This record gives sequence, C-alpha cells and structure tokens, in this order.
Amino acid sequence: MAPTRRRSRPRGRTPRLDFAARLAARDAALRVRLSTPHALSSLLKATSESLDPAEVAAQLLTTVAGWIPASAWAVVAADRTGRVSVLADRGVAPEMAVALPEIAALVVRDRRPVASARLQDDARLASAFGGAMLAWPLESRGACVATLIAFDRAPSVRVPALSGPTRRRLALLLAAVAPSLDKTLVLRRVEALSVTDDLTRLYN
Repeated sequence: MAPTRRRSRPRGRTPRLDFAARLAARDAALRVRLSTPHALSSLLKATSESLDPAEVAAQLLTTVAGWIPASAWAVVAADRTGRVSVLADRGVAPEMAVALPEIAALVVRDRRPVASARLQDDARLASAFGGAMLAWPLESRGACVATLIAFDRAPSVRVPALSGPTRRRLALLLAAVAPSLDKTLVLRRVEALSVTDDLTRLYN
C-alpha cells in the first residue's frame, strides 16, 4: 500500500513591512552605503549638472529614492515669505499632495527631520492622508531652502525614523548638495526679476 501523502497547506503571502519597519530592517546596510565615497560623489554629480531647480530636485529625489524604501517622494521649495512650490515629485497621490505645504512649513519652522506614523492622526497637520511620512530639511546659507519628503501609502505602527548614525550620515550628504539647489533657486529668482514688460519695457 502506497504511503499517504500529506497535503501541503497553501502558504499565504508574507505581510508587507510598514515604512518604519522597512527603515529599521535596512538601517545598517543603508548606513554602510551612505558612508562610501561613491554615495557622495554620485549625489554631487547628479545635482551639479543643471541650473534648473526642477532638474536638480528631480536628480536628488531619484538618488535618495534608490537608498530609502518609500512609496512616493517630493522636493518642495519654500521661500522666506512662506510660499511653497513643488520642484519634483514621484508617485505622489492627490491626498499626499494636499499635505505638502503643511509638511514643508513644519520642516522650515523646526529645521530638523519631521516624521509621522499616520498623517490623519497627527495633530500638527490637517491632513486626511492615512499613510506615513518622513521629511528632511535642505539647508543652505543658514536657512531651509527646500524639503525632501518621503511618503508611504500605509500607516506605520511606529513613527518612521533612521538610527542616529544613519540619520547623521544622510544629513551630511544632504548638506553637501543643498547649496547646489539653493544656487539654482536664486538664479531663478534673479531671472524672474529681470523679465521686462513687452509694452512698457519696465522690469516686472
């Protein structure tokens, strides 16, 4: 009599880690990667080949998105009057986009990374978005000139964060490239001031 074969139970899908858990799982490897000369050289090269702030922001976003596992990204500029503009984004849904000005204003005010496990439960923000967020300031000449924002579509059990050493390493890299973005933003403002009215020939 042939032996009875046991039926294997169907295997369910492994639950996807939330944003905070994915950051924690990759933190050690990310710290090593950010400590290599290649990390700095690739970031500097990517952000120094254009005088268009949108292109510089897009290159910054693309590079950092290759390091950190997030669902969506944006780079938002903020001037000294508090006016914000989206320079580049990837995968940003409408409910995420609505929260961008408030997140940028919060980062500009605090001048430090800002994170949330679930935006709609965050008392600092009036957002209906139910996912997680982590944002970093891009500082140049003593001011926050832009904000790099990472979103995850799902909420996190804990507030997303990098470990101290990894956070400091990323901050050093962002500080190295922020002046490039700042320079392009200044050039854009200068160009805007130099535009003349076709009828009056006066500066706008």
